[in-house]
Order: sequence, then structure tokens, then C-alpha cells
Amino acid sequence: MLVIAEAAVRVAAPEAAGDRVYMRFNNPHREQSGFVPDDVLFWKLRPSHEIPKGAGVDPAWGVNESGFRGPDAPVEKPEGQFRIVTLGDSCTFGLGAPGPSYDETYSARLQKYLQWAWPKKKVRVLDFGCPGYTSYQGKILLHQKAIDYEPDIVVAYFGINDGFEAVGFADKDQRPAAGSIDEVRSMQGVLAQSALYRLLRRGVLETRRQSSTAPGTNGPIERVSIDDYHANLDEIATIAREAGATVYFVAPPYLELNGSLNQETHRRHEPAVDIMPFLRAETAKGRSVIFPNPDNVHPTPAGHDAIARALALRILRDYDPDNGEIAKLAPAEPGTAEQTEAAP
Repeated sequence: MLVIAEAAVRVAAPEAAGDRVYMRFNNPHREQSGFVPDDVLFWKLRPSHEIPKGAGVDPAWGVNESGFRGPDAPVEKPEGQFRIVTLGDSCTFGLGAPGPSYDETYSARLQKYLQWAWPKKKVRVLDFGCPGYTSYQGKILLHQKAIDYEPDIVVAYFGINDGFEAVGFADKDQRPAAGSIDEVRSMQGVLAQSALYRLLRRGVLETRRQSSTAPGTNGPIERVSIDDYHANLDEIATIAREAGATVYFVAPPYLELNGSLNQETHRRHEPAVDIMPFLRAETAKGRSVIFPNPDNVHPTPAGHDAIARALALRILRDYDPDNGEIAKLAPAEPGTAEQTEAAP
């Protein structure tokens, strides 16, 4: 009977026969070969992996041997280096259509601005952004890996993925199945060869998605609830500060589209870096700061640069308030000459 059912599915539902999902994102990125499953993070970047332009991405992007974007770095911080870790989702990683090159990401631009303002320092910014990540995954990544890189500063940029609809369970409730994860994946790999299994699995996931509602509401479960979002940011701050690092929170400009999570509720987390004046200044010059439809989420290279300047300005004001380059980073008022001509 199973053989007959399998054959029937392959004939009646050929899309199921080809649906061999390596991993399941709630909002799948079009190119998933750059990710590997993880027992706790759900997925992470594939180390030493490059995706060429035209393979679903533009421009090409790569991941270093340690598993994050940009030039590799030793875990132990070199003597005299001022090190920053940036945590976030695809906006921090640097995606879009076309996405920025690594040198155009706010992490790379922040390093350049601070190195320009501090020519005698050795500044390094490590981009730990991963597409699809929520604040829940960010706090785990910080605790498990990023904090070991001895950052002086941790930047947290989360929001949009937290409000996405969960597939069955919120991030904090996702758990590996019983038994070792290798055994489970081995069995799933065998079952994945079956079109019948894939069709049934798809039906179960869809039913679970449709029936999943947040307690006390008629709405779907979010990957991270508003209360858990705030708790996650608080934990990120605690992890950073206990390791001797300063933490800066960045509220993405699109939070108003994300239910109860908005710029105002985000400001409870201090120190918060307000990037909006910098983005508005770029818009006033006729520059797009967020990729348009169908994106409406990821910063353009101009947007990344504005975010980097906002961060650099705040860091310089906190760490080096008498630095003569501070004024050159401030956003120019509409109708005035740009103040950043001398900046890199």
C-alpha cells in the first residue's frame, strides 16, 4: 500500500516529489547553500563558503573560515586592538537586491570611520550578522561564540525577523527531537527520499502554522514575542557587560511595520543609537536608504553608510568626546553643505 501511495503522490503531486528541503526557514532566503543546520541556533553560516554572483545573490558573498562574513580574525584579540562585534540578521550581514558588497556593509564602514578618527588605534569590526536571525538566536550566538572574541563593544540590530509568524513554535520553544541530533537527521534524510513523507510533512507544517495562535489572541504565534524580544535584548546587554563590553542597540527603521514592536518601545534599551536622522539626511539628498519593493527591509549601500556614521558618532562621543572628527560625521541639515566630505 505504501508503494502504491508513494507512486500516486509522485504522479498527482510532482511538486512534492521535488520538495527535498535541506532546512526550513520561516522566510526562506533564495540561496540556502551557504547555511548549515545547528542544534541550538537552528541554522548558521557555512564556514569557508562563497556564493558567486548570479547564483541567487548579487553581488557575490562569502563566509570566512570562522563562520562569519568579512576577513577572518583570531579569537584572541591582538594586543592594542579595539574590537567591535556586530550582531544582527540579513541587514547586518548585508543582503538586498542587489546587496552591498562586504566593504559596503555598516560593519566594514564603521571600522573605516573609526580607524579614520583614531589613526593610532587598531580598529577591527567583526560582522556576526546571519540572515533570518532573531534576537533569540543573537543572544545565543553572542553567548556561545561572539563574546569569546573579546569585543570592547557589541552592537545589536534585531527586529524584523522577531515579528515574523512562527511555524508551529516560537523560537524559544523549538527543540531538537528526542535522541541524538545526528540520528534524527539521518532518519530525516532517509525519509526525505519519499514524496509521500514530504507531502505529509508539508501538510502537518501547514496545519500547525494555521492552528498556531498566540495565547490570549486570535493572531499567529510570532517567532519572538514583544516581551521575549525585550528580554533577549536585556540578556544580550548582560552577556556583553559581564564580559567588560559596552553594548549599543540599533532600532531598524522598519520597526513600525512590525506590530507592537516600534521605535518607541525599542528605546527602553540603552544605550540606543538613533539612526533615523542619518537616514533622513540621505533621503533628503535623493539617495535611497532601503531597497524598494519587493524588499522594503534591507539597507542600500547608502543606508549602511548612514548606519555606520550614526554608530561611529555615538562611539566617538562616548569614548573620545574631544575628537576633532566628530563634527564631520554628523548628518548635514537639509539645504546645507555636506559635513562628511572629509570623512572616508
